[in-house]
Amino acid sequence: MQELMKQKIWICWNFAEVKGHRTKKPISAYGTPTGTDTAHAHTWVTYEEARTAAEKNGYDGVGFVIPEGYFFLDIDHMALTDPFV
Repeated sequence: MQELMKQKIWICWNFAEVKGHRTKKPISAYGTPTGTDTAHAHTWVTYEEARTAAEKNGYDGVGFVIPEGYFFLDIDHMALTDPFV
């Protein structure tokens, strides 16, 4: 995780309602719109920069863009007893 924290792959997010569902809307540490495609890479920052911006600006959280060569499994809302987990 320390390796990822130093990379400029981090963004902030706020909760938003979209079509009746709560979702995370990305925002840059600078307060501008951002996204997870490389067109927005200039808005990504290190973990520490994102965390500081989230605290200072009241963002709901921080997240990261999965860097090339990595993969992650999202197991939110799954029981730890699930064989997939």
